[in-house]
Amino acid sequence: MKNTKYKTQTPLDDEEREWMEAEAAGILKPIPRKEFNILKKELIQAAKNSIAARKMISIKVRVDDLEAFKAEAERKGLKYQALINSVLHQYAQGHFKPKHE
Repeated sequence: MKNTKYKTQTPLDDEEREWMEAEAAGILKPIPRKEFNILKKELIQAAKNSIAARKMISIKVRVDDLEAFKAEAERKGLKYQALINSVLHQYAQGHFKPKHE
C-alpha cells in the first residue's frame, strides 16, 4: 500500500499500514490540545532521562558477532550500536536468558 495521503513512494510496513487503515476508518480520534501538551512534555522528559542514563563503554567482541549485528541492524534500519544496546538492555531486564542455563 502506497502512502497516498502524504504523497510518498515509501512502502509502508505492517504497523504503518495498520495505523493508516485505522485513520481512514475513523478509529483514531484526536486528543485535546492540553492533554497532548502534557503527554508531549512527559515523553520529552523520558527521552532526556534515557539519554542521560547512558555511559560509554569499550568492549572487545568477536568479529563474526559484530558483523551479524551490523547485518541485522541494517536489515531493520537501525544503527548497530543501538541494536547491541537494545539486546543488552533486554537481557539485563530478564527478557531472555542464555541457552546454556
